[in-house]
This record gives sequence, structure tokens and C-alpha cells, in this order.
Amino acid sequence: MKKTPLLLAALVALLSTGCFDVFEKIQLNANGSGVYSLKLDLSKLISDEFMKQMMKESLAENPEGSALAENMELDTLMPFSSLPDSVRAIGGKPELWNRVEMRMRLSEKSSEFYTELNFQFKNTDEIAFMYENLASIMEAGGEEMPMGMNPATILPGGTGFELDKKVLTRLPSKGSAEELASDDEQAAMLKMMLGEATFTSTYDLPGMVFKVTLPGAKTEKNKVTASYPLLSVMEGKEKMEGTIRFK
Repeated sequence: MKKTPLLLAALVALLSTGCFDVFEKIQLNANGSGVYSLKLDLSKLISDEFMKQMMKESLAENPEGSALAENMELDTLMPFSSLPDSVRAIGGKPELWNRVEMRMRLSEKSSEFYTELNFQFKNTDEIAFMYENLASIMEAGGEEMPMGMNPATILPGGTGFELDKKVLTRLPSKGSAEELASDDEQAAMLKMMLGEATFTSTYDLPGMVFKVTLPGAKTEKNKVTASYPLLSVMEGKEKMEGTIRFK
């Protein structure tokens, strides 16, 4: 995996504005397997001419980003399976990381700009394991890991799910972002940037939903959606736990 100018632009954008949202999705199959994804969406920056120009200027200042500044089209897929065996062995489940990948896409033509983590899990317990070890995996990956979004910083307490027959339970968060806990100027600025950002969770179930206890959730057939202030999620203040019962 290689570092790309795209994520340098992402970092600049995040420091410049709070124009981004986070989308979490869990697609559950009948056998308990599925796909978990977490997407940091900065597409609002591309649709804003002023912010887009700022991104281009930031890229142009970096020798590696000059070409991208002229043609803002990039789509990079980075499978964790390409990491060294010693890195994937962290936590004791090397095979699991073969099913994790990160995608970065920047497209001026389609007004897209995002980084997305995707994980094909065999059972819901694997999601918690992935989060518990993700920061260590990314740190150990060093130069081979992408710069930019570390999902473990968005959900610093990780997230866990339990599946008991046809009841999916989201477990309580275990922590909060350390950089938001301090009282320094940097933390205050970060909180200000996160003021309007949202965190939206979508659950696609293998059957019709008939009872939900997740706070603020909306149900439509086999789909459940809930949105929260991103700042509250990162501070660990938002109550997101609950159950979804489906047929």
C-alpha cells in the first residue's frame, strides 16, 4: 500500500473546514456474515468552488500532488492482505485482515471525495475484534499504510455487535477520543469543526424489521437508519446501543 497525495489533501481539508459526514453501514446476511463499512465523506468540499480551489492549491504546493491538482481524479484500493505477515498476525487472527480494505476516491467530475473502510465479516463478533486491533495494525503497517482516516479515531471506543438468532444488538461504546478530552486550544478548534458533522448508521437486515430500540432510529421494511452528531459520538456521549428484531 502506498501513501497518496489524496490523503494529504484530505488532511488539509479537515483542518480547514467541518464540511464532512461519516456513514456507517452493516449489511447482514441470513447466516450471520456480512459487510461492515465506515465512510468519511468529504464530497461537500468538491461541490464548493472555494474549498475545491483551496484543495488544488494545497496539492500544487506538494511535488507529489501537482499532477493531481491539475486532474483531480483518483481511485485507490488498498487491501490489508498486502501487509506483511508479521503485521497481519497482530491480535492472532491474520486471515481476518485479508477481508479488510480501504478505498480512497477523489473525482471532480462526479463530485466525490471520500475514504472508506470495508470489512467482510464471517460473524458479528469479528467487527469488535477488527476495531480493537485496527490502530495497532495501521501503526505497525507504517509506510505501507495510507495516511489520513483511521476509523479507530472516529469510533475511538470501537463498536461491537451481537447476533442471537434474529436479534441484532449494538453494544455500548467503550471510550472516547483522547484529543477531544483535553481543554487545550487544539481540542476546542476540533470541537468547533465537528459542530455540524453527522454520523449516520444504516442497518440492512435479512428480514423485515418489527421492533427497534436504537435511539432515534427510523425503520423502512428491512432497513434501519439512525443519525447522531459526530462530536457526541467521538466524545462517547451519544447513546447508540440497542436492539433490532427482524423476521
